[in-house]
Amino acid sequence: MFKSMVLAAVVAAAAASPAAGQFGGARLMRVTNGSCITMQPDERTGFNLTNACSECRTALVSWCDGDAHEIDVRAHGTAHIGACRGVQTLLSDAPCQHR
Repeated sequence: MFKSMVLAAVVAAAAASPAAGQFGGARLMRVTNGSCITMQPDERTGFNLTNACSECRTALVSWCDGDAHEIDVRAHGTAHIGACRGVQTLLSDAPCQHR
């Protein structure tokens, strides 16, 4: 319940702020809510998640369907995610839990 309330508040705040660019319904904006991960727009295709730390990190990203997705990003690496119609926001990151 608390996770859903926090996610809803973050999405609402992000929706209210002006976007750096808007393509195909996706709002592309740089986000730095993580401790190691940053989320940078990648032209019109989505976002690059960049890990500045020397360990694998799992980024928690809010998705347009209202859910949060976990994406593992290797040490000093990047991962690409596609844009969806709506707001995508980096909520946080944590050390990878190798599943």
